[in-house]
Amino acid sequence: MFDNQIVGRVKNITALYQEVGYTEMVAPSYLTRTHINAYVTIDYKEGKYRVTVKDMICVWDSVEKSSMEDYAVSKGSTEVKPSFKKSASDILDYTLTKIFEF
Repeated sequence: MFDNQIVGRVKNITALYQEVGYTEMVAPSYLTRTHINAYVTIDYKEGKYRVTVKDMICVWDSVEKSSMEDYAVSKGSTEVKPSFKKSASDILDYTLTKIFEF
């Protein structure tokens, strides 16, 4: 912990796809069938805070792991995949906002 900053790791995040209105058949399987682990930095000042989530990893059956980047970004590019911009980004935004809402 640094001045006005908390740094840590979150484990076993479950994507709240149903709360966003998606079914398991429509939402991406890398969100419905995994848990997500990530590193988090929370910077705070009086009355406000900012959460930065890095190195998100999808954990399949507690063994197999894959980077969220593999699903979000086209290989050899920095472009976000159009498929990720659809449901996945909505689901992750909602889930992470809900988790870090104070």
